Amino acid sequence: MIVVTGATGKVGEPLVAELLAAKAQFRVLARDPRKLPAGVTAVQGDLGDEAARQKAFAGATKVFLLTNSTPDSAALQNAVIDSAKRAGVPHLVRLSVLGADEKSPVTLARWHAQTDAHLKASGMKWTILQPGYFMQNSLSAVPTVKKDGAIYGNQGTGKFAPIDARDIGAAAAKVLTSAGHEGQTHVLTGQELLTNQDIAAKLGARLGKAVKYVSLPDDAFRGALLQAGLPDWLAQDYVLMGQTVAQGHAASIAPALKTLLGKTRSYDDFLQAYGQAFA
Repeated sequence: MIVVTGATGKVGEPLVAELLAAKAQFRVLARDPRKLPAGVTAVQGDLGDEAARQKAFAGATKVFLLTNSTPDSAALQNAVIDSAKRAGVPHLVRLSVLGADEKSPVTLARWHAQTDAHLKASGMKWTILQPGYFMQNSLSAVPTVKKDGAIYGNQGTGKFAPIDARDIGAAAAKVLTSAGHEGQTHVLTGQELLTNQDIAAKLGARLGKAVKYVSLPDDAFRGALLQAGLPDWLAQDYVLMGQTVAQGHAASIAPALKTLLGKTRSYDDFLQAYGQAFA
């Protein structure tokens, strides 16, 4: 029996769809089971509630751990790992982040590295998925594409390999339903290197209008993020991650996704599904 947390987000929804298609035996710990597809078995409860966790984890063979990234997420995920250990779960799979490192200047990378280390020290079998930039994050540019015909950032002409969240869900399903992934960290990227100028051109071709990428100075980009309502720590993380791309440190493709899935989604595939949102 597989137990899934975070089942209604960008990764969780496609993961649940993949598990349903595979006719896997699984259940979901969910605050609001009404948001789940028909046919999904759910334990209603909050991930922060120990009683709900123990009810969900009883008899489980694998747990998939995914939470939102918030200042208390590392503590919450560590508590979930400890709960799974107490419940006798033999194997936990968690969604981390590309570049997780306790010495990273990026807050998210430090938080995830702390939980990766906690999982490895738990005594359970473990698998860690470390995805890079989600293609779906491009949707945050919908307002500026509609208003200005522009995508804004601070990544210059740096290349990176964006990954479709649906492929992350499919990769997680593969790991949860097959053997041989114990003790492994799978770095997940898309299979094509793109600049933001490439992405703007693809989006423009899709929409039939000019779309440009505007690379802002770091301070201006940070100010725009703060004005959009992001907390200070997250705005700073986006600036730092953008610098990584601009400096050429993200211009690599990891083989794990193709190894796990065979066929992966391109950015054109993403636009086929989501491009209308920008119109």
